[in-house]
Amino acid sequence: INADNGPKIRLVGGITTPEKFYPALDLFFFPSEPGVEGFPNVLLEAGACGLPILMRNTETVPELMPYYSRLYAMGEEQDLGEAMDEALRLPRADREALRAEFSLEAMARRTHEAYSALASGKTCRDFSDNN
Repeated sequence: INADNGPKIRLVGGITTPEKFYPALDLFFFPSEPGVEGFPNVLLEAGACGLPILMRNTETVPELMPYYSRLYAMGEEQDLGEAMDEALRLPRADREALRAEFSLEAMARRTHEAYSALASGKTCRDFSDNN
Protein backbone atom coordinates (compact mmCIF):
# COMPACT_ATOMS: atom_id res chain seq x y z
CA ILE A 1 0.00 0.00 0.00
CA ASN A 2 1.48 3.36 -0.94
CA ALA A 3 -0.89 6.30 -1.13
CA ASP A 4 0.90 8.99 -3.14
CA ASN A 5 3.42 10.29 -0.58
CA GLY A 6 2.17 8.19 2.32
CA PRO A 7 3.95 5.38 4.12
CA LYS A 8 4.85 2.20 2.29
CA ILE A 9 3.22 -0.87 3.79
CA ARG A 10 4.04 -4.34 2.60
CA LEU A 11 2.08 -7.35 3.79
CA VAL A 12 4.39 -10.36 3.54
CA GLY A 13 2.21 -13.13 4.96
CA GLY A 14 3.78 -16.15 6.63
CA ILE A 15 7.57 -16.30 6.69
CA THR A 16 9.94 -18.96 7.94
CA THR A 17 12.93 -16.74 8.77
CA PRO A 18 11.54 -13.65 10.52
CA GLU A 19 14.95 -12.63 11.85
CA LYS A 20 15.88 -11.64 8.30
CA PHE A 21 12.91 -9.24 8.07
CA TYR A 22 13.20 -7.33 11.34
CA PRO A 23 16.19 -5.18 10.28
CA ALA A 24 14.20 -3.94 7.26
CA LEU A 25 11.23 -2.78 9.37
CA ASP A 26 10.56 0.70 10.73
CA LEU A 27 7.62 -0.47 12.84
CA PHE A 28 6.18 -3.76 14.03
CA PHE A 29 2.37 -3.82 13.89
CA PHE A 30 0.58 -6.51 15.91
CA PRO A 31 -3.21 -6.16 15.43
CA SER A 32 -4.33 -9.14 17.51
CA GLU A 33 -7.74 -9.06 19.17
CA PRO A 34 -7.70 -8.63 22.97
CA GLY A 35 -8.16 -11.97 24.71
CA VAL A 36 -7.10 -14.03 21.67
CA GLU A 37 -3.31 -14.14 22.00
CA GLY A 38 -1.39 -14.99 25.12
CA PHE A 39 2.10 -13.54 25.09
CA PRO A 40 3.37 -13.92 21.50
CA ASN A 41 7.08 -14.39 20.93
CA VAL A 42 6.99 -12.02 17.95
CA LEU A 43 6.64 -9.10 20.38
CA LEU A 44 9.83 -10.15 22.15
CA GLU A 45 11.60 -10.62 18.83
CA ALA A 46 10.56 -7.17 17.58
CA GLY A 47 11.54 -5.60 20.90
CA ALA A 48 14.90 -7.34 20.91
CA CYS A 49 15.52 -5.69 17.53
CA GLY A 50 14.62 -2.29 18.99
CA LEU A 51 11.54 -1.77 16.83
CA PRO A 52 8.63 0.38 17.92
CA ILE A 53 5.68 -1.94 18.47
CA LEU A 54 2.15 -0.84 17.60
CA MET A 55 -0.55 -3.07 18.98
CA ARG A 56 -4.07 -3.06 20.28
CA ASN A 57 -4.53 -2.59 24.00
CA THR A 58 -4.42 -6.23 25.11
CA GLU A 59 -3.48 -8.10 28.29
CA THR A 60 0.12 -8.20 27.05
CA VAL A 61 0.63 -4.43 27.21
CA PRO A 62 0.95 -4.09 31.02
CA GLU A 63 3.12 -7.20 31.17
CA LEU A 64 5.56 -5.96 28.54
CA MET A 65 5.56 -2.20 29.19
CA PRO A 66 7.82 -2.20 32.31
CA TYR A 67 10.55 -3.88 30.27
CA TYR A 68 10.13 -2.19 26.90
CA SER A 69 9.01 1.41 26.57
CA ARG A 70 8.85 1.45 22.77
CA LEU A 71 5.35 0.02 22.84
CA TYR A 72 2.28 1.94 21.68
CA ALA A 73 -1.17 0.57 22.49
CA MET A 74 -3.64 2.10 20.07
CA GLY A 75 -7.15 3.04 21.09
CA GLU A 76 -10.14 1.15 19.70
CA GLU A 77 -11.35 4.13 17.69
CA GLN A 78 -7.93 5.57 16.87
CA ASP A 79 -6.96 6.11 13.25
CA LEU A 80 -4.30 3.60 12.18
CA GLY A 81 -2.17 6.22 10.43
CA GLU A 82 -2.22 8.42 13.53
CA ALA A 83 -1.28 5.46 15.73
CA MET A 84 1.59 4.55 13.38
CA ASP A 85 2.91 8.13 13.55
CA GLU A 86 2.75 8.04 17.36
CA ALA A 87 4.55 4.70 17.54
CA LEU A 88 7.27 5.86 15.14
CA ARG A 89 7.91 8.90 17.37
CA LEU A 90 8.61 6.78 20.46
CA PRO A 91 12.17 7.29 21.72
CA ARG A 92 14.70 4.49 21.55
CA ALA A 93 14.25 1.93 24.30
CA ASP A 94 16.76 0.21 26.53
CA ARG A 95 16.54 -3.34 25.23
CA GLU A 96 18.57 -4.81 28.08
CA ALA A 97 15.63 -4.81 30.52
CA LEU A 98 13.57 -6.75 27.96
CA ARG A 99 16.37 -9.23 27.36
CA ALA A 100 17.05 -9.68 31.07
CA GLU A 101 13.40 -10.40 31.88
CA PHE A 102 12.48 -12.57 28.89
CA SER A 103 15.71 -14.31 27.91
CA LEU A 104 15.71 -18.10 27.74
CA GLU A 105 17.98 -18.14 30.80
CA ALA A 106 15.60 -15.96 32.84
CA MET A 107 12.57 -18.03 31.86
CA ALA A 108 14.42 -21.29 32.60
CA ARG A 109 15.48 -19.94 36.02
CA ARG A 110 11.92 -18.94 36.92
CA THR A 111 10.57 -22.28 35.71
CA HIS A 112 13.15 -24.11 37.82
CA GLU A 113 12.26 -21.99 40.86
CA ALA A 114 8.56 -22.73 40.38
CA TYR A 115 9.10 -26.49 40.06
CA SER A 116 11.47 -26.50 43.05
CA ALA A 117 8.90 -24.66 45.13
CA LEU A 118 6.17 -27.11 44.11
CA ALA A 119 8.45 -30.09 44.80
CA SER A 120 9.14 -28.76 48.30
CA GLY A 121 5.42 -28.81 49.10
CA LYS A 122 4.38 -25.28 48.21
CA THR A 123 1.23 -24.86 46.21
CA CYS A 124 0.90 -22.65 43.15
CA ARG A 125 -0.91 -20.13 45.33
CA ASP A 126 1.97 -20.08 47.88
CA PHE A 127 4.47 -19.52 45.12
CA SER A 128 2.56 -16.71 43.41
CA ASP A 129 1.81 -14.95 46.72
CA ASN A 130 5.46 -14.88 47.75
CA ASN A 131 7.14 -14.09 44.43
